[in-house]
Amino acid sequence: MTTDPPRPYIRSLPPFFEQADAAGQRVLDRYLWIFQNLLGPAPDPSKPPPPITVQRRAMATVIDALPDLFYPRLSFLFPESDASLPPLTDPRDADSLQWSKVNALNDYFGIVLPQAGEDDEDAWKLAVTAAVNDWLTAQFAWQGAWFGYQGGVPRSVDDQRRNLASILPVFRERGTAAGLQKLLTILAVGSGPISSDATITVTDLTDGMPMTVGRTTKLRPAYPTRSEGPVLGGVRPYSFLITVEGVKSKSRPAAKTFLSRIVDQEKPAHTTYTIKMTS
Repeated sequence: MTTDPPRPYIRSLPPFFEQADAAGQRVLDRYLWIFQNLLGPAPDPSKPPPPITVQRRAMATVIDALPDLFYPRLSFLFPESDASLPPLTDPRDADSLQWSKVNALNDYFGIVLPQAGEDDEDAWKLAVTAAVNDWLTAQFAWQGAWFGYQGGVPRSVDDQRRNLASILPVFRERGTAAGLQKLLTILAVGSGPISSDATITVTDLTDGMPMTVGRTTKLRPAYPTRSEGPVLGGVRPYSFLITVEGVKSKSRPAAKTFLSRIVDQEKPAHTTYTIKMTS
């Protein structure tokens, strides 16, 4: 007769169901083991693990983690942390992910599975890290698409998470000067040609060059931008000024292009704007 201990689920049934037939087979036990293995599998301590293995999480555990995928904190990876946004990257190297978090993500979702005969652990770690990094980047890009976030310049995984977490509350102010100022501060300051100590303000720009026939009535190419051209009565409707302080002269053309790409995407279609930069 079998000497296997009763499975956890069968312990909840009357002792009759623990009885085995002459061959030592407990049919109900084996049947319930199917569901137990799906909902709560555990590694067999009597068998040594292979050189490379994926400790797949139980189906119930994966289902419980799914809601956390809709917010960039990914709380299921940090059960012991109280930080608002615990880092995924290695504290010693901001360009690389922590292997423990990479391994956990792979265990949850099976992003990369080992091939038969694969036993090079270093190569395995590199392959999993690259695949998980791509998976996270695609995940955050998908989340950003909900509210038109393009991601700007290439960033690390933690930068993407930080941007998404910061932009979510700002999205309620989209289409306003205050919302645009907060968005530009999140996406532009400390990124690309704009240093981390720069400041950005967005204000209404109502005063303009009065239109005088014969003096300021010129073709548009005579003016650098639409917002610098003459307007009737000297009042410019639906226009705003973006002031950036702390940008070096040599960085201003690239900074202006970078800001314009974000502003053109976020501003109301009927508005015009001017970008002013100071050192």
